[in-house]
Amino acid sequence: MIERLRPRIQEIADELIDRVSAAGEMELVSAFAFPLPMTVIAELLGVPVADRDRFREWSTAMVRPALTADEADRADALLTAFVDYLLALFAERREKPGEDLISALVAVEDGGDTLSEEELSSMVAVLIVAGHETTVSLIGNAMLALLTHPEQRSELERDPSLLPRSVEELIRFDGPVERTLNRWAAADVELRGQTIRRGELVIVVLGAADRDPERFEDPDALVLAAERETRHLGFGRGPHFCLGAPLARLEAEIALRHALRRRPASASRSRRRTSAGGLCRSSAASSRCRLPGTPSGAAGRAHLRRDASRRRRRSARGRAAPSSCRRRGRRGTGRA
Repeated sequence: MIERLRPRIQEIADELIDRVSAAGEMELVSAFAFPLPMTVIAELLGVPVADRDRFREWSTAMVRPALTADEADRADALLTAFVDYLLALFAERREKPGEDLISALVAVEDGGDTLSEEELSSMVAVLIVAGHETTVSLIGNAMLALLTHPEQRSELERDPSLLPRSVEELIRFDGPVERTLNRWAAADVELRGQTIRRGELVIVVLGAADRDPERFEDPDALVLAAERETRHLGFGRGPHFCLGAPLARLEAEIALRHALRRRPASASRSRRRTSAGGLCRSSAASSRCRLPGTPSGAAGRAHLRRDASRRRRRSARGRAAPSSCRRRGRRGTGRA
């Protein structure tokens, strides 16, 4: 099913690059990495074109921890506006259903039961955040890695068939998600001589795990060759594996293929930005790619707010995690 989206994603990628070609450079995140996955998920959901820019602010409010009272108030106001918008959209789709995913969710029925407003709001919120937030960072990080590793970039330009496998290595090398959400041990467990007690907080730093020298040879090097082990943790593992992984892989492959086909010459004013909660890591919105050959130039609302507030508090509690696995409990802090 995901592969059927390839032609449309290719069209979107071409349209975005065409818009900036005359200027000779593009701001990678705002002009390309953000609008590509946002357009894809918005079209799947049936979000009107005029409303799509608002979703970036709303999704940021859901994933960024509020560290001050003013930030918390602003996040609550944004989430209120988001749920009000969704409720109006659900009502519209009930009256005039379309061929989009929201229409399908509104109409779904199981044994006579339908999804409540609360369930619909939560489902769409997860789809919007998961459908674009991390993919933006994936595309940005991957492009920055290739622009700062010209030999590997040249290798992909010569042989684009390497791209699907290279996407996996780029995720391992600098994935968009730094760490997992907070987890609590369900039972006592021994890990490398350390005891993690039942109920203690556990944070797995995915970025550190994917640079583990016991798992990867020369882990700090970007290696696109076939010999490189590509079983990374960038999309999680087991019951927490990212359901959006196939779409993210496809979008990243297409984005890189189309960007490299235009042969970006260099990157300027590139810098790193990690979210306040330490969850996502991405190239900053001011990162630019220079293109050669041209001149430069209600119930649902309350539920969603509670859910987002819990995520922000948990992210804030666990934002300092210097090792690949850290635990914290009644006995203090220690490494696992």
